[in-house]
Amino acid sequence: MSLRSLPTMFTFGVRDALVFSDENLIRMDETLNNKEGAATLKAPVSQADDIYVASEVLQAMSVQQWRGFEVDAEIDADLGQSINFRLNDGADHYYWDGSAWAVTTTEWNTSTVINANIGTFPITSKKLGVVANLKTTSTLGPTLRSVSIIMDADFDYYDDIIFRSLVPYFKNIRFDLDFAYKMTATSATIDTANIRFDTPWQIQGVRHAYNLTEDPDRRVDLYSSYSAGVLTMTEAQDPPSQIAIVFSVEPYVKFASVSQDYIEVEKTPTIIIRDTGVNGTWIHKRTFVRDIAAKTAVTARDPHNETMTFKAEIIAESNVTLLRLSEAMFRYLVNNPSLTSRATGDKYDLIMNRELSYTGIPNPSDLREGSLNFAVKNIPMYVLDAVETPLVTNAPLVTITQMD
Repeated sequence: MSLRSLPTMFTFGVRDALVFSDENLIRMDETLNNKEGAATLKAPVSQADDIYVASEVLQAMSVQQWRGFEVDAEIDADLGQSINFRLNDGADHYYWDGSAWAVTTTEWNTSTVINANIGTFPITSKKLGVVANLKTTSTLGPTLRSVSIIMDADFDYYDDIIFRSLVPYFKNIRFDLDFAYKMTATSATIDTANIRFDTPWQIQGVRHAYNLTEDPDRRVDLYSSYSAGVLTMTEAQDPPSQIAIVFSVEPYVKFASVSQDYIEVEKTPTIIIRDTGVNGTWIHKRTFVRDIAAKTAVTARDPHNETMTFKAEIIAESNVTLLRLSEAMFRYLVNNPSLTSRATGDKYDLIMNRELSYTGIPNPSDLREGSLNFAVKNIPMYVLDAVETPLVTNAPLVTITQMD
């Protein structure tokens, strides 16, 4: 793996991604000065009021250290405006107490103090969020657009996207499995551990239960709860009633590292990710996070914007399972059009290039197959090492006079 320094921005312009102490006191601006949206404190508000807005918490499993803390805001001290900060590890808010990071619900730090000490912020949780305290004593409030931080992370892009992010993404898909259970005694519970399945299903829960004997049209759902393999129904059912149990099932997911027409699978139903393709182009831009106190900036250079293409192949033992899993996968991809990197927490676009197709004709192993093509787009791959450069400060102005 490779240690990389990546720019990370926490934005404060999308209300749904933020947490407020009192959202009635924060005005959201969609656009401001041709930049991203921003959060502005409504005024007048007392300096004593502990009003805050908290960013979305980023989870970056490969982070080794956080560095830098650059604020993009509009603050006029002459109008009594200020913005102070805390850091969030996903469970608690922290401030720098002068010697260590301490949990708090009342204390705040300036951005300068955060910047000087963020390098020692614990990375145990692999999570980070920014909490901002907006204040004013005038009729105008401060405006906060974003906070930029450098993340030092140890990972490889392709490994992260395929094995750490894409495979778990597909494992979140759930489809229905119907099983008819015959009651042998009057009871409101069924221990599903006693059910013997022909296929090693990865059962994750129960969604419904119906008495097919008395209610063949499935009008009344008897499901109450499901815990430790035991289904509890809303009322006791008598023998010899047939109970239709609708299980929620997770498919098996694997990545095919070789290219071949036919791939053996050990268990079904399986989603096979295969036929990987990669293309991209250089983006000539530099993103930097400044450390004003140290008079330096960490600059991430010229990312390679990549698109990765894949084929997802579904293998199932029956047409019913194939169709149910196919529909569940199609619905999941449509409703979850982004892939979150496990390494960095970045979100990439995930789109289908070709919609689902399937056939009921068995393959040589008497299994049914379906497939779709999809792509993961807009992956800013920073392959050039980040550089640390000095900031230009107090540069003298020189007047050059043209001599005839």
